[in-house]
Amino acid sequence: MSADPDGPRAATAVPAVLTGAWWSTPARRSLAGLGLAVAGALTGFSAVVAGGHWWGVVLAAAATVATLTALPPRRWTRSPYALGWVVPVVLAAVGRPEGDYALGQNLRGYAVLGLAMVVAVAGVVALAGDQRPSGGRRPAGDDAT
Repeated sequence: MSADPDGPRAATAVPAVLTGAWWSTPARRSLAGLGLAVAGALTGFSAVVAGGHWWGVVLAAAATVATLTALPPRRWTRSPYALGWVVPVVLAAVGRPEGDYALGQNLRGYAVLGLAMVVAVAGVVALAGDQRPSGGRRPAGDDAT
């Protein structure tokens, strides 16, 4: 039996796609933002469709919170996902030509709308949190990570 030359951390290495080097080009950032916006739209649409059942709201909230937690807090990751998530929910809340709404006017429907507000705030916070002083470095004495 041979020992792993990379040590115990080799099994938990972070994929290269999630590190900063892969995201360095604007084309890749744009492609990732577009993909995350589509993923957010699909998740938001699923939240609207499954919002008629209590388990659907719980599942939508769990999937959304897990995705927002897993994404790095950058303007080209969380913000496009949040925008894509909120758009189908807002379109469902506006109303239909028949006069009714795609979201139920009950606790489950309001829970989906509340979740949309949380997702929108997460997207705005990601926009504000990605700004750095000139040169991309933190000011002296700023030890926050």
